[in-house]
Amino acid sequence: GLVACDMLKEVGTTPSKYSERFYNVQREINAIYATASQARNLGNMEQYRELMSRPEMAARPLIAKANRQMTQINQQMRAVIADRSMSVVDKNRQLQELRRRRDDIARSVDERARATG
Repeated sequence: GLVACDMLKEVGTTPSKYSERFYNVQREINAIYATASQARNLGNMEQYRELMSRPEMAARPLIAKANRQMTQINQQMRAVIADRSMSVVDKNRQLQELRRRRDDIARSVDERARATG
């Protein structure tokens, strides 16, 4: 039981290259936004505007929406892993499907972000 559950976690939750890229871009955007907010709070509006006008910041709404969707999928994955009534085969099938959906979201964000520069 325990070994199968550990295997499930490995297979089901490892992020793809798109998910990894997504989370890296998200961290970068969050860092820029935090710095911009700090500048605004200190009254440095020039630095604030400069940071907020960076090309990466155009993707912020897209990233936020995708993040909400991916968080929901991650919660569903945890629920599947925790479900004691489901067989390992069914769990794997569901986790694969959820992972594919998560990767599709990350890939579409990646493609759109690259298209806009």
